[in-house]
Amino acid sequence: MKSFVRGQKMNFGNKKWIYRFLFLAFLSFFLAGILGVIMRFYPFISVSIPFENLLHSHSHTALLGWAFLGCTTGVLHYFPIAKKALKNYYYLFFISILGMFFSFLYQGYGLISILFSTLYIFLVYHLFWNLHRKIHTTGTADILLKRSIIWFYISTLGIWILGPSSVILGKEHWLYHTSIRFFLHYQINGWLFYAILGLILKNRQITFNNLWIIRLLDASLILTTFLPLYWVDKNLIFYILNALGVLAQFASIYLLINILYKSKIIISKNIITMWLVFIVIKAMSQLPTLFPSFAEELKLNRSLILTYLHWVLLGIVSFGLILNYLDTKIIRNTPLFKFSFYTLLVGFLATEAILFCLGNHIYLSHNTVLMAIFSIFLLIGITGFLWKIYRRNII
Repeated sequence: MKSFVRGQKMNFGNKKWIYRFLFLAFLSFFLAGILGVIMRFYPFISVSIPFENLLHSHSHTALLGWAFLGCTTGVLHYFPIAKKALKNYYYLFFISILGMFFSFLYQGYGLISILFSTLYIFLVYHLFWNLHRKIHTTGTADILLKRSIIWFYISTLGIWILGPSSVILGKEHWLYHTSIRFFLHYQINGWLFYAILGLILKNRQITFNNLWIIRLLDASLILTTFLPLYWVDKNLIFYILNALGVLAQFASIYLLINILYKSKIIISKNIITMWLVFIVIKAMSQLPTLFPSFAEELKLNRSLILTYLHWVLLGIVSFGLILNYLDTKIIRNTPLFKFSFYTLLVGFLATEAILFCLGNHIYLSHNTVLMAIFSIFLLIGITGFLWKIYRRNII
């Protein structure tokens, strides 16, 4: 299939439905943003919905709606499936994502929300089974994309352990919490990061023979899985394995940045530079876990864990996807794009800075108010992108 370069329009065989997938991704981003604003204003307004229900709906819609569909749309461009199948997938994803959004608001974790979540997982299994067979590992990007799908499958082992462990052992048991961390780890650092990186390399037709980058990424992903186990059992082996994983990540990122900047095909250089800086900061944020005392403290530091999750999902995943959409001209570099991009960036950096300060016990005046205000910046930026996708591709 002919790859596109800068200046070409995306050559989808099923353009209409692919663009609808993309609109559903941004709609999910918008809905997650609304809930994020409500949660930040929760101390100041009267809301009848329990905070935990808002949190569950927000996290599922952001991770399984926006991030998942944003990446999957890019993969479907290079490895298209039949129009009828694509149409069926679209409606089923639409039903399952909105079903999760409303059912988690209504009941939190309950029968209805679990049914929609289960439908979603099996739907992804079916789609990825078809996609995995289409991807032929002919280049570095294809290897990363194929590996990303494998990591998605592996991540869901945590989901299948989560249910029985909560019923049999209870939600306070270490296995319950470790299952959640396992799922998030392989979702964020595995499926999503590999998919974004694979798409960026494929968009620019960049390949390299040094497969040590992928080997080191794999090693880092697997070895850093042992940090939650170290929190459960202070075994020296778990600590050493996590430390090796953190060092492997640094080595892989160093090699990756070298290759990207030596490549002659660098599009949107300022944005990709920013994106690479986000990756470096992500790796640096894991360095303190090399110290056993901090690794133990991190377990109970909700603000720092939330900072890390948002840094990856909003910083690396969201801005990485926007970079791809800009380079492929799904989104054009118009005044509305610039306004939406910089509004989102300001909201992202400001909320991350506040969360980081709270995680390090640096208390700012009116930090709750500031978090609420800057969460509006995020929502305004997301709304701008949603409107651009709607106007350009749906009407």
